[in-house]
Amino acid sequence: MSSVTADSASIIIKSANDLATLSNPDDIRQKHYSLELEADFNNNILIGSTTITFVVLKENANIIKLDTNELNIKSVSMDDAAIQWDLGNVVEPFGKPLSVTLPKVFPLNTEIKVKIEYETTKKSGALQWLPPAQTDGKVHPFLFSQCQAIHARSMMPCQDTCGAKCTYDAKITVPKELTAIMSARGNGSPSTPVADDSRNMHTFAFTQPVACATYLVALAIGDLKFKSTGPRTGVWAETNVVDKAAYEFDGMEDMVNAGESICGPYVWGRYDVLCMPPSFPYGGMENPCLTFVTPTLLAGDRSLADVVIHEITHSWTGNLVTNSNWKHFWLNEGWTMFIQRKIVSKIHNHQTAELDASLRLKSLKDTVKMFRTNLNFTRLCPDLENVDPDDAFSIIPYEKGFHLLRYLEDVVGGHANFAPFVKAYIKEYAHKTLNSYEFRDFYLSFFTDVPNTAQINWDEWFRGTGMPPVDNKFDDTLAQAVIQLRNKWIQTRGENCSGDDIKNWIAMQTMFFLDLLQGDDAKAINQSPDLLGKMDVIYGFTQSGNSEIRFRWQVLCLRAGVREIIPHVIQLATEQGRMKFTRPLYRELFKTEFGKEIAVETFKANHQFYHPICAKMVARDLGL
Repeated sequence: MSSVTADSASIIIKSANDLATLSNPDDIRQKHYSLELEADFNNNILIGSTTITFVVLKENANIIKLDTNELNIKSVSMDDAAIQWDLGNVVEPFGKPLSVTLPKVFPLNTEIKVKIEYETTKKSGALQWLPPAQTDGKVHPFLFSQCQAIHARSMMPCQDTCGAKCTYDAKITVPKELTAIMSARGNGSPSTPVADDSRNMHTFAFTQPVACATYLVALAIGDLKFKSTGPRTGVWAETNVVDKAAYEFDGMEDMVNAGESICGPYVWGRYDVLCMPPSFPYGGMENPCLTFVTPTLLAGDRSLADVVIHEITHSWTGNLVTNSNWKHFWLNEGWTMFIQRKIVSKIHNHQTAELDASLRLKSLKDTVKMFRTNLNFTRLCPDLENVDPDDAFSIIPYEKGFHLLRYLEDVVGGHANFAPFVKAYIKEYAHKTLNSYEFRDFYLSFFTDVPNTAQINWDEWFRGTGMPPVDNKFDDTLAQAVIQLRNKWIQTRGENCSGDDIKNWIAMQTMFFLDLLQGDDAKAINQSPDLLGKMDVIYGFTQSGNSEIRFRWQVLCLRAGVREIIPHVIQLATEQGRMKFTRPLYRELFKTEFGKEIAVETFKANHQFYHPICAKMVARDLGL
């Protein structure tokens, strides 16, 4: 059997200490995947194989352990010869370990290739197969994957851990009327026609030469068209949506350029966006080369396009520099929020970035309150033993992580002193993984001449529960007009108010206004259905085209007992599957006397529309 010696200098040997994997990357580690898959839309499965290149890292290691979940393993071989394998019992919630026994012990740093033939099943948590009725065009089916956090193992056998980055290539065969795209280079025209043309299939080829975590492997198949927005940016979407999406995200090239000025070179080649079908469960997913975004961003006025800045920022923080395991997820999301706001400052202005931080502080407080029965999930570094990372997913690592970095910036004297550290950090850990304590040590070593760093209570930040231990302050220039209007409504009950009040506001100010109205000091408004009705007549919130505004308004109305809002809540909850909106809408409707049964009935009637991750979480929220 053939084997070659790897360049030991290129191998990063470090224990990931990942409690969410059943694999053994510290013994024998994945380096490259070669996928050959065919999409079977009749049975909603992927069929084919993966050939995995591994590197031996431990003496006398002869067993490879891989993560799987709801996969049908057919065979395992080396150099066309079958080798021993065993699929273990289910380990909830992580799936089944696939143990492959090598025919002999290989020397350290030897590369070996193992081919696994398999197919996915209908229970795959990574894959959502949409019938034509659930797409925008209503003619062709659609498939998309969502592998974060630990769902790659239900699309392919792998070492499904952030600490074992690898490169990959793929050949994806699909019906001729459809297009396949991936989080890789090569998105575009079909590369190779299938020899048996009678099957009406064609094949697309992809390569991802930059090593990334398995949760970043992504696939989408559908009636997709492409439109360029710049030299290295563009938009993919269903035919009926592509022009609208290209208009909405026209500024992506400037966003990438701004990111480079803060973080260093963009290493992924292209940055394209795929505007997903409405059931996509997240605002965006930062798959390399191909960010997936929710169609709820298509407001028609680019008012929500800045969400893409967050996903672009992941090109450096998350994709290039990666948390070693899910316990340290804030290193991914907290850093991304921090740099995202730096980019917003460059593209728009400092005040807009500061308002965004203030706006999200309300969401952070709400999330901490939601987790009051499980304070562990309010930690920046939560305990995740026997925990599905999806269950711990929230705004906590995003905003509490941001607040830590904002505090660390202030400790060393502000932006001018911190900016060189940002570039140094990304350069130091590019293509690597790290944990919170390695980050701490790098920060302290960078700022050895700053005495104030001795005051930092790292343990309180990493392990403390609840809100951040430091109350960061933000520029309130844009917030003041919002606060004044809130106070005017409280004091005058809307007298002399008109649409001109908010005519010149940015959308974020309106969102902030609605958030402020939910506060205890605004009970005169938020507990009065009549005043909310008056407000809607003046400002037209119910009919807004901005999903963030619609969502906030509907929550406000539900909490006030406005029954008339129910049809609009049902519409928003069922026309999209973004968990940021869908889960709270169902929870708030369920909490009302008049809406409890409606919430359950609506979910049961529509649960097949949602992504499996979203459906699972909503069902849990409703006690089903």
